[in-house]
Amino acid sequence: PFSDPAHITQFTLRDNLTQGATLSTGELTDINFLGGMLLERARLPLSPYYKANIQMRHLCQGKLNDCEDEKLVNSYKNY
Repeated sequence: PFSDPAHITQFTLRDNLTQGATLSTGELTDINFLGGMLLERARLPLSPYYKANIQMRHLCQGKLNDCEDEKLVNSYKNY
């Protein structure tokens, strides 16, 4: 079901924060979104790029190249 399964890897995000909601991710989350996830979880200020990065992760359920909305993906990649 994924366009490039040979490039699937694993990552885990663990922290010692006791507050805050857990991050929402999809079945598979593209590593491109990891930076935004770190900033979001640490509740740090976000640049416009990372605001778009986090919104994109939510809109495409963690997918990037496998996102069904090709127009959205192209817009994000050309941001």
